[in-house]
Amino acid sequence: MSASDVPVPAGVAPPLASASTQSAVSPPPAYRLFDTTSVGIAAFLGAPIAGTALMAVNYRRLGKNSAALIAIASGVAATAAAILIGTRVPATYSTVPAIALFVGTYNAAKSLQGKIVSDHVARGGRLSSRWIAGGLGVAVMMISLALIFGTIFMAPPVSKIVVGTLDSVEYSGKATSAEATALGQSLKTVGYFTDRGASVLLSRNSTGAVISFVVRQDAASQPAMAYAFESIGYEVSPTVGGPPVTLQFVNSQRAVLKKFSVGRATIGAKDQIYYSGKITAAEANALGQSLRSLLYFQDLGANVFLTKDDAGTAIGYMLPDGNWNQPDQVTAFEDLTRRISSTVGGLPITMRLLSLQLELEKEEVVK
Repeated sequence: MSASDVPVPAGVAPPLASASTQSAVSPPPAYRLFDTTSVGIAAFLGAPIAGTALMAVNYRRLGKNSAALIAIASGVAATAAAILIGTRVPATYSTVPAIALFVGTYNAAKSLQGKIVSDHVARGGRLSSRWIAGGLGVAVMMISLALIFGTIFMAPPVSKIVVGTLDSVEYSGKATSAEATALGQSLKTVGYFTDRGASVLLSRNSTGAVISFVVRQDAASQPAMAYAFESIGYEVSPTVGGPPVTLQFVNSQRAVLKKFSVGRATIGAKDQIYYSGKITAAEANALGQSLRSLLYFQDLGANVFLTKDDAGTAIGYMLPDGNWNQPDQVTAFEDLTRRISSTVGGLPITMRLLSLQLELEKEEVVK
């Protein structure tokens, strides 16, 4: 009597079928999956999106379409992050983000699909070729390079004029050599160009001229820097047909760190409001009319500077030399600031007393 003929006592589970019997009952999967190594190869040769594309293929073959979409979206986001970070870090460290994203993609595949692939193989399932994974990575790399070089060659040509021996103005778009030369000379006159290798970029689009200053990475977070460059913008804007003119802080890789604008509202025939930051033309005109009604503006060519940013609103008045040290003059401008405050959003307002050369001589908060 064979073992299969032996009766099984009640309450005792029958013996498990052999591996050969299981294979006959459950055939191996007909589809193939990419293993973790394949995902890593694709991510290393191409980008995170190449690795996550293989993860998405696995999910699709497993019938998990939602997970496949999430994998693709994650790869696109990670690749975009790699490009963004790569433009903002020094060239010396440019490989660090790439390595970090490769390791992250590999570990994500291992964590999310490692066991799935192992179980697939244990059931007799086959793996997709790593040559395919490598080919996908190379293809993504070639497409990325084509896009990069295409962008470079299709970008508007950039020309440069040198001011002195080291300072320069690079100009592109619809900006002309004459404008760049005039801007360079004006920057030299106001003391920004001192032959120390400073670079300024000039471009022109449908909204007007854009002047970009190459600065340190932390300059965008310093309010005093914005004020200083607004003053420069007011001075040099006529050389490029403005104001209004858009000003930008950019880093050495030409990535934009901060963007703001300077505009001008003429009140009457000669008086002017120069405005910047979040101030609108309507607010500048309202301030101008208020100053006119209070007889501060009398068509004698007075200039007032109005700016608004995250730190608040500031109004600057130009005074003859030494007047900012006279208590009666300071009190008079404090009173004037209070009376016009409603036209620009109310108090508190930072009052700035400027020299005729637009140098900040006194600053206080009027409440």
